Amino acid sequence: MNDAFEDLGKKLSETAEALADKTGELIEIQKLKNQIRTLKRGNLRDYSDIGKMYYEKYKAGEVIDAEAAALCEAISTREEQIEGFEKEVTARKDTI
Repeated sequence: MNDAFEDLGKKLSETAEALADKTGELIEIQKLKNQIRTLKRGNLRDYSDIGKMYYEKYKAGEVIDAEAAALCEAISTREEQIEGFEKEVTARKDTI
């Protein structure tokens, strides 16, 4: 009977150790995923900054390549639409 308890204790100890190892590995994987997300957010921010830089050049009348100019024109059109919608929202709020 004592041997059965010893075997059970060893099995429980081995299982707990294996579980701890797997938990540690999962934590390390999560840390790596967090680092990946952080780096991707940094890239998105830099992509956005590049776009803003080109758009500011476009608005200032500087010469930029045709592809960038087309994107800037699309942004300008959307900004005008946004401004119109915002005015409409304000007008509708004023009537309520």
